[in-house]
Amino acid sequence: MKRSVGTVTVAVMTLITSVLLVIFFVRFTSTNPKTLGLGDETFILGASDRFSKDIANDGPIFFPDLLHHQLGTQVYVNHIGSNPNTGWHAFESRIDGEARDCTLEWHQAQRQFVSPCSHRHIPADGTGLATYKVTVLADKRVEIDFRSAGLTP
Repeated sequence: MKRSVGTVTVAVMTLITSVLLVIFFVRFTSTNPKTLGLGDETFILGASDRFSKDIANDGPIFFPDLLHHQLGTQVYVNHIGSNPNTGWHAFESRIDGEARDCTLEWHQAQRQFVSPCSHRHIPADGTGLATYKVTVLADKRVEIDFRSAGLTP
């Protein structure tokens, strides 16, 4: 009888420990995905020729949350120039320090962004915002690297 009580106790303790570890892991990875290297740290936009034409006609592409974080990383992707293999820019969609609902607005006629909160003007290449490295790969697809976050002068 003592043996079966001991076995049941060990089994219950193991189950509780397992559940607590799963809860900890899920919470930790949802708030710190880069710490564990989970998920993609690059994003493939697609064919450079197609998207450069789309941007020329319709303006920069807005992505509300490419990294799938709780608060999200809102990003604009823009293309400047006539060569679809150069002139790519990816950057945060709001000015550092401004509220999340202050997403920059694209003004096609002036070819610049304007903050709806501070009314500051930002050039089409995102100068002054947090930026990400953009590369046109050998197969002509556009790749954004989120490991390369930095500020443009």
